Amino acid sequence: MNKNLSRVVEGFKDFAEECGEQTDKINDALSRGDIVDALHHASGYLEAGIQNLSRFWFYTWPLKWGLVAYLILS
Repeated sequence: MNKNLSRVVEGFKDFAEECGEQTDKINDALSRGDIVDALHHASGYLEAGIQNLSRFWFYTWPLKWGLVAYLILS
């Protein structure tokens, strides 16, 4: 359990770091007036989430589907 939790926390740290990099890239593109490049870098947030938060989503799926079932059945 502790190892899994440490991997999830590590994923959040990496996610936050990559989001900071994407924000810098977006700000740079906007300062140059390049909207297309800014939109391209905005997709990096999704990529960072997919790469770094996969363990979080995996370990919390029973809670999420339990909530979905509760909302459907209530």
